[in-house]
Amino acid sequence: MKNVRYVEAKYDSTFIWDIEDVAERNNFKLEDIEKLQVGKWVRLWITLKDGTVICEEGNPNLDATNWKWSTEDSFLDDRFEVIDTALGTFYE
Repeated sequence: MKNVRYVEAKYDSTFIWDIEDVAERNNFKLEDIEKLQVGKWVRLWITLKDGTVICEEGNPNLDATNWKWSTEDSFLDDRFEVIDTALGTFYE
């Protein structure tokens, strides 16, 4: 992975996952990430190089936002600078 620290998924609202925090809680290293994919209902799928898949569910706080599919996903470094963007797809 190209130093992805955060994944930002835009809906009618925006949700951000801290990839370092996810890695720490799930006991893997950032360099072990093969693929990141934002799925429907505020879910982030992380595929590791060893084939392990981790699903990190976001908390949409039960507001009126339609959280089914994101409209745009951004992959950011530790300074919140955009590395890449995707339209509802995945980043490898």
